[in-house]
Amino acid sequence: MLKILLITPNLNIPGGVTEFNKMLLHYSSLKIISFNLWGAGKKQNKVTKFFALILNIFRFTAIVIVSKANIVHLGPSLGSNSIKRDGIMCVIAKFFNKKVYLHWHGWNPDNEFLLEPPKLRFIQKTIFRANHITFLSSHFQSLFISKGYKNSSNVGNTFVDDNLLKDFKLSSNSKSTVNILFLSTISKNKGIYLALDVFSSLADDHNITFTIAGSGPELENIKMQVPKNLQNKIFFLGHVSGAKKVEAFNEADIYIFPSYYEGMPTSVLEAMAFGLPVVCSKVGAIPDFFENSKMGFIHDKNDIEAFKNSIKKLINDEALRNSIGRFNHKFATEYFLASKAVARIDADYKQLLIHGC
Repeated sequence: MLKILLITPNLNIPGGVTEFNKMLLHYSSLKIISFNLWGAGKKQNKVTKFFALILNIFRFTAIVIVSKANIVHLGPSLGSNSIKRDGIMCVIAKFFNKKVYLHWHGWNPDNEFLLEPPKLRFIQKTIFRANHITFLSSHFQSLFISKGYKNSSNVGNTFVDDNLLKDFKLSSNSKSTVNILFLSTISKNKGIYLALDVFSSLADDHNITFTIAGSGPELENIKMQVPKNLQNKIFFLGHVSGAKKVEAFNEADIYIFPSYYEGMPTSVLEAMAFGLPVVCSKVGAIPDFFENSKMGFIHDKNDIEAFKNSIKKLINDEALRNSIGRFNHKFATEYFLASKAVARIDADYKQLLIHGC
């Protein structure tokens, strides 16, 4: 019987990886056991990180032995702690003759030094032993192969929960006020300050509002940055999920996402599925699928003038917003629904067990 051991952060902690794993558990037709990492997703000092690593390694070894899983599913990001932890777990899993399926998530270009000597040696001795790696971007895949990875790999995607769209109907209702949505972690690397600057520069001349959904380290600071004359036009929702997330997307007309680095941001896929035009930065896996002008507009990170011009264009052209929205909804529901994407992952699991990829 095919059994998968899924290594995951605590599923109660908000984040892209946990949402991905929850949908994988929900939509998979296979038997998947989740193993929650202790301390993942929380701020820790060096001592706490060290003890968390040791504890997780011992716990992982025990569950590998007793679970009788055929496949171990790891989900690292390009960061020192994640690489170290998942690299060691990969070696342990291989020692116990388990197949290792590795699904890459976050990718910070500033950490690509980890793929250069002398750091690369550790990755080659550990991560490269995985039987199969799914990347979120063709660039990530090519870079790994250029560094000597020889086993099976492909380019996959994150996905949109089908349940979010169960009552959604695409409409083209005319509205006097255009609502711009930012839905993500409220942090510098997600581009929240650029998004606020773009809105502030356009608010005096256009009938627009700005909805900020999410929590994060910059939330209180960004609230203090809101100009007094715009406080009645900017709304903070905090972290949203389920019905509140659906409402946030339904009330929006444009989605802005000026992130500095990404894997494959689920919020962009969700915005598309809800029929929103997207204005985003050219980072991570987004350029692999995003069609400029057809899906919205894609720009170099930090190019505030480009973001401003694209948002302005969409504000002033309702027909353009609607046509892009229709295209995005059709594209996202065809390629990014969780039920379809998880079925592809299930097929990868089966291939891995039968052929070792």
